[in-house]
Amino acid sequence: MQEPIDFADMIFDAVSKIRNRQLSPGIEYEHILVDEFQDINQAQLEFIETLAQPEGTNLFAVGDDWQSIYSFQGAIVDLFIDFETRFAPATTTTLDVNYRSPPQLVKASNELIRHNESQLDKDVSTPSDSPAAVAKYLLGGYREYDYIEYTAALAVHLVEEYLENGCEPEDIMILCRYDSAVTYLDAVRQKLRDHSIPDGISDEDDGVSVCSVHRAKGRQAKHVIVTHASEGGMGFPATERDSELLDPIRDVEMNTLAEERRLFYVAITRSTRTLDVITKKNDESRFLKEIEEYVDTVTEAEHIVGLEPGDGRAVLRAKVSLLFDDVHPKKHQDGILEDRTDSVRFVSWASNDPPTLESDSWYRFENITVKEYNGAPQIVLTDLTRAEKIDPKQARVDVETIHENLSNEIQTRSSVD
Repeated sequence: MQEPIDFADMIFDAVSKIRNRQLSPGIEYEHILVDEFQDINQAQLEFIETLAQPEGTNLFAVGDDWQSIYSFQGAIVDLFIDFETRFAPATTTTLDVNYRSPPQLVKASNELIRHNESQLDKDVSTPSDSPAAVAKYLLGGYREYDYIEYTAALAVHLVEEYLENGCEPEDIMILCRYDSAVTYLDAVRQKLRDHSIPDGISDEDDGVSVCSVHRAKGRQAKHVIVTHASEGGMGFPATERDSELLDPIRDVEMNTLAEERRLFYVAITRSTRTLDVITKKNDESRFLKEIEEYVDTVTEAEHIVGLEPGDGRAVLRAKVSLLFDDVHPKKHQDGILEDRTDSVRFVSWASNDPPTLESDSWYRFENITVKEYNGAPQIVLTDLTRAEKIDPKQARVDVETIHENLSNEIQTRSSVD
């Protein structure tokens, strides 16, 4: 019985047989074509070099060093960058036109990748004149799990808005740094099911695609939503899977900042029309900051996420998500308010004759006061505060209007430039 072998064993075995002329008839090719050359590892390079050794053999390699994201499989981007030196004499043809993404996104991706040092120099352009915008949403959370819940709720709300405006589920892609083990994507998938929206698990071509950036490589969608574009952990750049234990036996440096940036580049360039990026308030990814010139932050004047201690804001739309039972005798009520972007502690004092709130009800508050509690904003309701019950739909984000407004703003800026 033959001993089991893996793919790496197959490569080494093939190289050995070719070099030792153990194949009959001998293998000789006039032309060798290698696609995705930026993702090859040292063993695969040796296999290619062995095949290309006979005189008269032509090697044709296609790749993009800006999209080299497989170091965990042993890929070495320098093997592509140094191609002309290794296989001299060589001729290079630069493919520098993006036929997929709108101009705003192409400019953003160019600016992002320029922050990497060791790479081939090129300036990608696009023939498209679409004014589609890149929108960034800031989310928060008084409690740890709130941010995950708000992320899933916003992502699914964006999906619903796109579907209501004529898109099919397969036109939409929701991405995260890591795949099925990540709570963000699990929460998104569950909420999609709760809303009876197919998530493409049984068929990637028949539902909203929900996956990691690695799984999205080579694919595209009209509308792309990138979740948890925040620093560290399982965000962009990620730190969650670093392992010092494995470093001594690794042949390739993994999880470098340059590769993490390339991964974010791949994520945002999956879009053919719109890009929505969800990030955590006060912890957004450095990659977003590197392209801030091309990203428009969605800010709603009446949302919690923008509250700061000392804020003179007078109006807020929010739901009473929790009322504490053990209220201090001098307090009227104490609890937590949330909208769909953030949550915040609130308090009212009996001596101030404030309005009485009901749990699980939505309100439009006027004349609120924003103070600080344990280093975070806290809303104080007084006798001047007006609390009017509202329909929850009145607090929803109007995605179509947001993109239309941002697109108009971008067109205006472009005409000025």
